[in-house]
This record gives sequence, C-alpha cells and structure tokens, in this order.
Amino acid sequence: MKVFLALSKNYFRQVISLINNMKPSPKVLVTSSDEEVEVLCKHFGFEFRKLMEVQSIEELHNYDMAILALAEDSENISMFKIIKSFNIPIVIALLHNKDNRDIFISEGVHYIIDENEYINANLSTMLLPDTWVFITPISLVPKIKVAFYRVLRRALLGISYDDVKYLLSKLNLNIYVEFFNRFGNRTTGHVLAAGDYIVVSGFEDDVNKAVKELEKLFRKYEEIQASRILQQIKTKEYG
Repeated sequence: MKVFLALSKNYFRQVISLINNMKPSPKVLVTSSDEEVEVLCKHFGFEFRKLMEVQSIEELHNYDMAILALAEDSENISMFKIIKSFNIPIVIALLHNKDNRDIFISEGVHYIIDENEYINANLSTMLLPDTWVFITPISLVPKIKVAFYRVLRRALLGISYDDVKYLLSKLNLNIYVEFFNRFGNRTTGHVLAAGDYIVVSGFEDDVNKAVKELEKLFRKYEEIQASRILQQIKTKEYG
C-alpha cells in the first residue's frame, strides 16, 4: 500500500505511529510546510517532499490513500485541489472548523473527519485488521457511507472475491465494492488473503445491510472451519 501524508507538526507523531502499526509496512511519502516534519521524516526514514513539489510528483497516480492533516482548513483544501488530478482512491481530510464544511463539499473532498474524532475515533481503527470501519463522506447526496475492512485472521477461511461479489449482487443494493491486495493494488478474482482490503460504498442503509450480510458469510465459514477442525480432532482421538 502507498500512502501520501500532508501533515502539520501537530499531527505528525500521531499519524506516523498509526502508519508504523500497519503490516506490511506501506510506502510513505510526506509533505509539510513545517521544518520539524522534514527533520522527523529523515529520522524515521520517510521520503519527504516540499509542498511546492507535490503537483509534479507523477507517482502519486499510483498511491492508494492520502491523509490531509495540515494546520488550517484552507491548507487542506488547497492540497486537495493539487492532488485531485492524481485520482487517489481514498482521500481523508481533517476539518478544523465545522463552519467550513460547505467549502469542503463544494471543492469535492472525498471523506472528512472532524478534528475532535480524527485520531481516536476513526483513523486508528481504519488501519486495524478484521474490523469494519465506517466513515461518512462529504457529499451533496445525504446519507452516503463507506465501510473499510482489512482482512487478517479471516484470510484462513478460503472466501474468494467472487463469493463476496455474488452474495452482494443478490441483495440488489445501491453499493459499490472494491478490493485491494496487501500491496495496495486493485484486484479481483482470488481468495481473500491477509492484508487485503474490502471497501464498500453507497447509501448508508444499503452499506449497513451489505456489511451485515458479509458478517453472516464470514461467520458461516468460521463455523464450517471449526466443525472441520473438531472432526479432525475426533478422528485422531478415536482413530
């Protein structure tokens, strides 16, 4: 996975702490106007580019996530305008002042996280495995939702992408499903592996229904696996 970070010094350590907990470790590119951030990037071994250079970084076309947490809303909006043409699929922006919400909407920001919920409530759990994480995008259409799921333990169940797509197709929901492998590339057609991501987006009620049905699918496979293991134990015990 490749992650672009536009950070002020106030958020650097918190975000980097979360990024360092991601396994496998993602490729990280950082930009900031704070000299302290540049120094810290050298210390941690992260690539650093100055703000004025961002618009010329062609490799951003290949990045999977961007987190914009600069010191002011105006800076986050300006950075979003710069990277918008790179079509990074997941862009998360920090909102400092709720009065600026309409500005974020008019500029077309993908996802917004309130400053008070930024680290503790949303971003940290988004990076954790085997956990559904929900965020509400900034949208002109109300009640839009995005659900993220990072696979780890459940990779052992043998569930394929086709299993997931087939289940959801039968529900006739207004949702869109994407799969990313552990390297951050969009992919389809194979068995869910450790580090893979499932991203479900659409109307809030439909996303909730999709997640509920996917959990049923996961639990069904878990029960089958547990039954097989129990049968193997019995076979060994009683020959």
